[in-house]
Amino acid sequence: MTAGGRVQAMSDGELAVLAQAGSRDAFGELARRWGRPLVAFVRRRVDDDQEALELAQETFLRAWT
Repeated sequence: MTAGGRVQAMSDGELAVLAQAGSRDAFGELARRWGRPLVAFVRRRVDDDQEALELAQETFLRAWT
């Protein structure tokens, strides 16, 4: 199994622990899983597609740094 395949099989909790330790693969998998749901959540609150995308991106950026 590839590194990407390993992270795909992990739970969100396991990925969060690895991401906090600096794993880009783990963080990327969390962003892949939760990107669309986060944008949809934000879109319902701001009622603007572009603003929702930007806020979601900013959220992931802040979570990584």
